[in-house]
Amino acid sequence: MAICVTGGSSGIGRAIAERFAVPGADVFVNYHADEEAAVAAAEAIEARDASAHLVKADVGSLEGIRAIVEAVSARTDRLDQLVHAAGMAVSGRLIDIDAATLDRAVAVNGTSFAHLVREALPLLGEGSSVFFVTSAGSTRALANYGALGAPKALAEHMARYLATELAPRGIRVNCISPGPLDTTARRTMFPDTWEERLAAQTAANPWGRALTFEDVAGVVELMAHQDFQMTVGQVITIDGGLTL
Repeated sequence: MAICVTGGSSGIGRAIAERFAVPGADVFVNYHADEEAAVAAAEAIEARDASAHLVKADVGSLEGIRAIVEAVSARTDRLDQLVHAAGMAVSGRLIDIDAATLDRAVAVNGTSFAHLVREALPLLGEGSSVFFVTSAGSTRALANYGALGAPKALAEHMARYLATELAPRGIRVNCISPGPLDTTARRTMFPDTWEERLAAQTAANPWGRALTFEDVAGVVELMAHQDFQMTVGQVITIDGGLTL
């Protein structure tokens, strides 16, 4: 079994990478800058008797995406799972964010998904699953969240098109939308209020507890199973009923 997770050195991405780190598996962990976090993720994966492969590359550029695919191709000719969890957090109003920063946010949080799937297509085959990690900000206009939420909405719709295009090949594409978690992106998007917001959202959760990274990773693991092969192009919300 082989899986590639972009943004896999921390948070949701790391939890998913570790969940699939079964003995004998090849786990490709893409990261952008944090060497220490990447090494820690690799050690956690290796501790589960899986093989960790770190790939430092920028998913916001086509060159970076191709570098990821080349690194994977050098070790395997098939990916069973491709998970796009990388993101770029930019806090602020769209009318205040400079053009270059906004364009890069759209590339990292939005169009990179289609580029990644296209470039990785030779590694994907019947039974492979592709996941995009999105957020509630893709459907609601949250304050100072536009540079992350709007591009994720774009990627969600790309996932629907990709799902119909790849279904004839037996490749499934879906999105997962986790609820509130203590992520680096959340701390960046809400620098002054993230802790207060997280506590309030946890208290309001009908399930009576906070969401965990393991909750999210568990859903991805289940969705990757062939019992779910007729579930395609969907956005699966994982939040304990908070958004209900």
